Amino acid sequence: MDEKNLILDTNITQFPQASGYGKTLMEVFVIVKVTDVISPTETRSFLLSTTLYAKNNSYLLSNIVSGKDINDEGYINLGTVYIQGPIKRSDISHHTTLSFIIPTATD
Repeated sequence: MDEKNLILDTNITQFPQASGYGKTLMEVFVIVKVTDVISPTETRSFLLSTTLYAKNNSYLLSNIVSGKDINDEGYINLGTVYIQGPIKRSDISHHTTLSFIIPTATD
């Protein structure tokens, strides 16, 4: 597999936690900018995977996508992670990879 590191962009939204502990549940919406390495006309499938690290925990988001999944701004919406807050964007680190799925010939 051919692997590239990509730019991760996140949007963090706070929600009050229903359990009454006085803490917040943070919704982290993960979008990945891929147009530096993938064209929206790309028809091959690829695996887009992000591991987020926050508050001594890790969260894995992974999906098989193609160029048709790239929005007008060059991003792919990878998914949402919920983290016990409060947390800031600077508290989140990540490792994001894009791997083309290359079929192998069989005899």
